Amino acid sequence: VLAAAEALHYSIDQRARALRRRKSGTLGLIVSDVGNPYFPEVIRAIEAVAYHSGHDLFLCNSDEDPDRERFYIRAMIAQRIGGIIIVPVTFTSASLALALRNDIPIVCLDRRVNDVQLDSVLVDNRAGGALAADALLDRGHRRIGAIVATRTTPGNDRLLGFKERLAERGV
Repeated sequence: VLAAAEALHYSIDQRARALRRRKSGTLGLIVSDVGNPYFPEVIRAIEAVAYHSGHDLFLCNSDEDPDRERFYIRAMIAQRIGGIIIVPVTFTSASLALALRNDIPIVCLDRRVNDVQLDSVLVDNRAGGALAADALLDRGHRRIGAIVATRTTPGNDRLLGFKERLAERGV
């Protein structure tokens, strides 16, 4: 059988295999903004791990748009994706509900979803905010303002760490 398969240049039909197994060897990655300089290195690292473990990677850019995020999640479900790594656009799991109902493993990257327990990989943005406050205070600044995108986990955490450090240092 193996000799015949080789002679006929047979290759596995991944779509048929995914239908039979009810999931594929493909991982989905949805980032919120591929133009953000933080994400190219993250994407490259995830792709390298996927490649070395024999997985395909389905990369999507939600562009901070919940409708695009939902569109890509539906597309991944239709492709019988094996798991999703996502930088969620919102703090809620509304976009992720369909994937969760389909028992697709989900890992949040860089941001949390507050209304459901999901595995998350986060930077210590709170500490980063504190370091930023220290840098300004150490240079003698006392009248300090902050412009922060608080609709995301990183922004909220950075602002919290920033305010806490200012308060600790009496500003």
